[in-house]
Amino acid sequence: MLSRPYEPTFNIPGETWLSILRTPAPYELEFFSKVMLNLIRNPNITSSYLFRAEIYYDSDNDASLPSADGTEADSFTRHMKPELRPLPASVPGYERTRTFVRRLVPRNPALDASLVQTCHLFSRTTAGGEEESVVLYIPHVTSPDDMPYYHPTVRALAFQHISPASGPPSNSSNPNAGSLSIHYALFPTTPLTPRLTRTALALAQIITKHSLGQKAGYTKRVHHDLLVPQKAVQDTYTRLKGTYARRLIEGWVETTDPSKHVFEDLGIAAFLVEVWGGVYAAPRRPGGEGDEGRGKEGGGEERPPFPGFVDIGCGNGLLVHILRSEGWEGWGFDARARKTWSALPPSTSAHLKELLLVPRGGTPWHNGLFPPHTFLIANHADELTPWTPLLASLSASAFVAIPCCSHDLAGARTRFSTTSPTASTPSPSIADPLHSATSPSADGPGPKAGSLARKSKPPSAYAALTAYVASLSAELGFRVEKEMLRIPSTRNACVVGRPSSEMMEIGAEERGRVVEKIKDAHASPASNPLC
Repeated sequence: MLSRPYEPTFNIPGETWLSILRTPAPYELEFFSKVMLNLIRNPNITSSYLFRAEIYYDSDNDASLPSADGTEADSFTRHMKPELRPLPASVPGYERTRTFVRRLVPRNPALDASLVQTCHLFSRTTAGGEEESVVLYIPHVTSPDDMPYYHPTVRALAFQHISPASGPPSNSSNPNAGSLSIHYALFPTTPLTPRLTRTALALAQIITKHSLGQKAGYTKRVHHDLLVPQKAVQDTYTRLKGTYARRLIEGWVETTDPSKHVFEDLGIAAFLVEVWGGVYAAPRRPGGEGDEGRGKEGGGEERPPFPGFVDIGCGNGLLVHILRSEGWEGWGFDARARKTWSALPPSTSAHLKELLLVPRGGTPWHNGLFPPHTFLIANHADELTPWTPLLASLSASAFVAIPCCSHDLAGARTRFSTTSPTASTPSPSIADPLHSATSPSADGPGPKAGSLARKSKPPSAYAALTAYVASLSAELGFRVEKEMLRIPSTRNACVVGRPSSEMMEIGAEERGRVVEKIKDAHASPASNPLC
């Protein structure tokens, strides 16, 4: 239960601080510290207006921790730009243990400015054995008018955690439980508003929820940004959104929600652009823009030209349109033409085909053989999803598969088993593609997306489908990688297959025999019909 007013326990001499609230904290200091470190690195947990934080300075990487006034002679900070140097601060009786300088990156830079902020961590143990910790945020602004909307309009804010000497009891109603309190240093001209109070309440709820999760044994299951850095994808997404989003939404002709489809395909396009940019010579974008420097490896070696892409089951064609508009040559096809196709520019609509992969009726069909090394995209391709690695193998192509609905190779709705006797036993990292084998950082990830480590739940139908696609790809000889895309969809698991050197060395006929053999072995997978 939150309480206010109460006798303040935090103050800095010479400054005016206002204690906003205090709540019981039935969790140890170590869990509070892990959560606060995670929130410093991932401010998007506390604000949907933020993309990420870029860490400019971490005192743990500095040879000497600067003194409170920032005058340490041999500190790394003296080499930093003045506007990025940590702002000095001290809390009487506390020892400063760590300092960060971060830049808060907004989702919409056209609407919100970025903000540089110093984050100080302090701690002490009282004579009575209480462990106390203070985390101090100081934005690098001097006027409330310069404060972005996503940040409280305060000069500074502090989070204080007090843990009793005997350790916090599990019952938060116990009067001897520890406490979490939040404090503001207001601007002289800015009063305490209801919004500031609501913000403090929301922050306290998030910190308490995540700290209790850490104490209960939550571990982070889903790890993002394994293939491409978060900054690269988000910056490209922001550029693509500013270039295409408004025009595509205003020109939407389908009955479905345009924002979902547009922003989802922009996110997928941003990921593909960054993946391709790291492998192939980047094309020159229309209008003369290009990335000439990305056409070579770090040592100056020329990258191969882009072989083109095919979006199998392309749906509304937006992904094809965005990628082609960015200079990446390719085309897409689907069993049924969409209204959107005719609304797109001729430079895109001419490359969207109404085709079936298997001949049926009078609809034109495609035999599934593409020019060698053509990059295949299966974005929620449904029945074609399990076929994607097979088709890619025939042309020794790399591919991206973003599964959605679960179908087997015969096109039947299916729930795959992770113990299929017809499939080779995949490695743990492939068998569980939604979980990263990457170890969390030493500071520990936050429990925003996780599960109790002691519980073992059976995989969902979606997880089993993704595992099946990854296992089938590995069986065909692909180097399998996986990523959880930052798109507005719960179906955001991505399987990336790159041809192995062995696959590239054998001929097309031999690859065809391998595909037929594996296809026959998977013709009746150990799966459960959904209907």
